[in-house]
Amino acid sequence: MAVRIKNRRYRIKPRFYVIAALFCALMAVGILALLGAFKPSTVEWGRLTTDQAIVAVVVRDEMPIKADQYGRLVCLNAEGEDVAVGTPLAQLYLSGSSDKDTQNLILLQQRIKDYQENNILKDIVDQDLETLNTQINEKIEQISQRVRTGLTRDLLMYERDLRVLLDSRRTYMRQSVQADDYLNKLYEQQDTLEEKIAQTRLEIVSPRDGVVSYFLDGQEELLTLESIQQMQAGDLPALLSNLSAASAPQSTNGIVNTGQTVCRVVDASHWYAAFTLPTSGNILAPGAQCDITIEGVAHPVSATVLHTAPGGRNTLVVLAVEEGARDVMSLRTVGGHIGRSMEGLRVSTRALRQDDEGGYLVVVRGEDGRDREVAVNVLANDAYHAIIEEVENRNFIKDGLRVVLP
Repeated sequence: MAVRIKNRRYRIKPRFYVIAALFCALMAVGILALLGAFKPSTVEWGRLTTDQAIVAVVVRDEMPIKADQYGRLVCLNAEGEDVAVGTPLAQLYLSGSSDKDTQNLILLQQRIKDYQENNILKDIVDQDLETLNTQINEKIEQISQRVRTGLTRDLLMYERDLRVLLDSRRTYMRQSVQADDYLNKLYEQQDTLEEKIAQTRLEIVSPRDGVVSYFLDGQEELLTLESIQQMQAGDLPALLSNLSAASAPQSTNGIVNTGQTVCRVVDASHWYAAFTLPTSGNILAPGAQCDITIEGVAHPVSATVLHTAPGGRNTLVVLAVEEGARDVMSLRTVGGHIGRSMEGLRVSTRALRQDDEGGYLVVVRGEDGRDREVAVNVLANDAYHAIIEEVENRNFIKDGLRVVLP
């Protein structure tokens, strides 16, 4: 008896088509990657761009000013005021100084002024003196108005200007007015009292041009360009943590000890920012230009890469920033974004070779078929490409030339 075989129909489920499509797609990607691996590497004209959020350590070009002796410090300028070499920054009242002597001097100067006006200049019109008196009265009114309205930020500057005018008036009166015996006796008392006060008062002057600040955080001598360039990428997280936990800068008005920093004079033309970027995504190389956007500053500022120090997964980057020094005058850390876009001759990072001195070399196959080893500077790079230029600029590297990989 014959056995009848029954034909069975199989139904293909939709999941089969999905799996088949995925398999074909993976095969296509693999084939393309394989073909790309055998594709010759060439020099090409290209661009590298990056924009990354950063938290940077602020380093300033600042000179700490120290007290030579123990005493009571009085600041003479407004915070953030421009100063020149020799500008008085503060007065240090030493041991033996007395507020009573200062008060007695003010009273004595008033007696001299009253005697001059009431007895010697009573019927004399002096245009220069009237001009000085007018300037003094105007300055006193300006000071009074600022005190009334609470605009006291630059009050020290106005008070200093008033002292200069008063000293000018006193000098002019002494030179112009014919003194009698009584006035000469008052002058002698004034000279004696001023000499006594001068012996107990030390004037601190600026050693450089710049911007003066009386707020200090104790890092003025520790965080310098030299010290930050000696750090490694791994040192920065701990430094940022310590700076974030530190107290705000403190003013130095009051009692100071010998050798204590009392103020600082800052070069406001530039400052430095130190931060880390992932090594795989860093395209910043020494000498490169970039833009940095700082939180709280309205517009991006330009910067130059001074130093980089790769350290495993991260690279330490130090920038010289050309603007915004006043905005970070009392800050030690800032947040922001770093942007870099560069166009030029681009090669694969696999094409970079290092010479014995740490420089970079690229081997290109010339139009004549000869291989040439060319020393190059790396202007920017990321994990896959580098923008390069020839060290000697002999025009061996051109767009479209084949690169010989190691």
